[in-house]
Parts: sequence; structure tokens; C-alpha cells
Amino acid sequence: MCAVCVAAGAQAVTPGLSSAQDPSSPIQIPWGDISPPWFQNSCPIQIAFQPGARESIFVGSTFDGLLFSLNSGKDWHREYIDFYIDEYMASWWVRDVLFGDLNPLDGIAVTMAGSYWTDNGGASWYRFDWPSPSMSHMAINTPDGSKAVVSDYTGNIWIYHWDTRSFDMPIPVPSAASCLGISFDQSAPPMLYIGTTNAGVYRTLDLGQTLQSFGGGLPATVLIVVADPVVPGLVKAAAGPNLYTTNPAKMGGRKAPLWFPTGAGLPGTDIMCVVHDPIDPDRMFAGLVDLGIYISTDRGANWEELILDWMIHKTIVDLAINPENPGFLLAAGHSGSPTAGGLYKIPIHRN
Repeated sequence: MCAVCVAAGAQAVTPGLSSAQDPSSPIQIPWGDISPPWFQNSCPIQIAFQPGARESIFVGSTFDGLLFSLNSGKDWHREYIDFYIDEYMASWWVRDVLFGDLNPLDGIAVTMAGSYWTDNGGASWYRFDWPSPSMSHMAINTPDGSKAVVSDYTGNIWIYHWDTRSFDMPIPVPSAASCLGISFDQSAPPMLYIGTTNAGVYRTLDLGQTLQSFGGGLPATVLIVVADPVVPGLVKAAAGPNLYTTNPAKMGGRKAPLWFPTGAGLPGTDIMCVVHDPIDPDRMFAGLVDLGIYISTDRGANWEELILDWMIHKTIVDLAINPENPGFLLAAGHSGSPTAGGLYKIPIHRN
């Protein structure tokens, strides 16, 4: 266990649910680079938000542990949790942070070294006893908020129970060397899609107890799976530089492909992340290797470059929009090195 402290040696800071200012008067800070000062030798690799905490931002990094801000990036605090090994060891990279929908003070952090939990919004963290995932990739809540799903780099998914703070035994995904993107769609009951390196996509209605291969028309490696936030059965999958989509109207034919190429205008470099605008689901953003951010206003059919001077030659590794504070897009990226990254805040202009 360890407490979250301000890097300059001030008193401990507890990230709770209240904003540093009244939510009706959000903090005014410049658009652009809002990087914590420690990113001179590190890189953000994921962005997370805490339900109810409108101004809070959590960032997992390569060499600087878990970083958080309580005021939309104006001030930053750093937490190594208790998995700190060495300043230059990558085995403790924070891969994802997730807070509970039912109790936002409960959270988990999945890392390259193990998994950790908090019951006070991130003020202190505790390591799970085995079994819990290591070499993890990402975590998402189930639609009912009672559980979370964690994917890992060893071909498994893990089910986490918020009420008991416990993981079930891992569920291996057939033929999958690594499980990467995971996403629930809007069907009833919700379908979970799992992107894998060797087997394309699997899907399941029962959190992995029954898994169905769902990769027809896809290359073997799928890094990202993003379900549409409104339309049941409509899902995007990114494989290298290519984007694919399901067509719910054509998914019944046994010989027909399940996935169809989409994404006109994408420049042909690997896609690292894709996110829907929670206010306007037709609007999507994609983070690319070396070429910054692209934007679509027709649910991913067509794309164009989002031109910002500071994004030239940037590799964008994560994108996020806080649904409780959706006026801006956050982008985590670097310029060709995981030791030279930044966090960027970009206004979203909606018609």
C-alpha cells in the first residue's frame, strides 16, 4: 500500500468525486499540450476517467506509473503504486485504469507486472493476490456495471467482480496469442467482441463461457474492436492500417463475409485507437502511427486529417472523451519513442 503524494513533496492528495471548481464553471486552461512535467522521459499509454469526477483525468504511463489530475490537466500528481521496480524497467507499465460504474471510488489498475485495486478513488492501491492478470492490455465495465472484463497479452480474458474485488480464473480464447481490443455492443443481451492477434475476432454473449469465432473477412491480427454506442451489431475493427465494419443486415449469410472494408481517406499507416463522440456517434476519431489524428463524421465510412501543428509526426496511442465533460478530446502520443510522449487536449467543434 502507498499513498498518492504531490511530486514536490506536499501533502497527500485524494482524487475524490468533487470537482476542484463548480461543474458549471469549468477550469479554463489553454488547449494543446497539457502534459505532466514527468513526460520528458516517459510516455502516456492510456487515458481514463472516474464517473462523477468531471475534471479528473487518470493517465497510465510507460516509466512514470499512474498520473492524475483533479482539475482537467492544470496540476498533476504521480503515483508509482507499489509495483515500482526501477526507473528504466518497462515491466510495470500501467496498461489501463478503470473505475466502477456503481461505486466510482472502486478502481483497478492493470499493468505489465500485475493488477491493483483501490477503494478510495486512487488515494491508495493494493496488489491482488493470485490469480489476477499480468501482461494486461485493457479493461472495460460490463453494461450492468457489476463486473469488468480485462484482456491480456497471453490470449486470455479475465472477469473481475466489483462487489467481491476478485477475478475469476482466466478464460483462454482459442488460437489467440494475445487478446487486445474488447467492446460490448448494444444488443440485448449485450455481445462482447474480443480482438486477437492470431484469430481475428471472437464474440460471446456469456462473458467467455461460450466463444464464437467471428473473423470472416478479417486478417488474422486485430488490434482494436469498437462497438457502435447506439446500433446493435454494428462494430468497427482495426487491423494494421485497415478499418473494417460489420453489416448487421448481411450477417446471416453463412458464406458471406462478416466484415467489410471501410475507412476511405485513411492514409495507410497503422491505426492505434478509435473512439466515438458520446454526443454525436456519427463523429469518430482515430489515432495513427506517425500521422496524428483523423476524424470521421459519418460513423467511420470516410475520414480526413485533423490538422494541428503540434501533431505533425505524432504517433497517437490512445484517445478519450469524458462523457461527463465532452467538450474536448484527449490524445496520448509520442514522436517515435515511448520515452518522449505527451498528453494533448483538443476542443471538439460540433455543429
